[in-house]
Amino acid sequence: MADPSFEGRQQLPRTPILTVPMEMLTLECLRCGDTRDVPASTNARVHAGECKRCEYVGWALVADLTEKLRRVLRERPPERRRLYAA
Repeated sequence: MADPSFEGRQQLPRTPILTVPMEMLTLECLRCGDTRDVPASTNARVHAGECKRCEYVGWALVADLTEKLRRVLRERPPERRRLYAA
């Protein structure tokens, strides 16, 4: 039995599934200061996972951190490093 012929058939152009660029957020580890870019989420929470450098899981948006706040967080024990919305 011969394979079917696709001669004369037009191939459809391949288009990407996602045509809208996804916004990226830059997060900073609250323990060591390492940064990571993650896709923005449709809800308020973004799961960044563990920091590759120190394995901590506390993150904040780089734009939300000031040098004073970074210093305060570094001086605080990790179990007390939480940011609260004002």
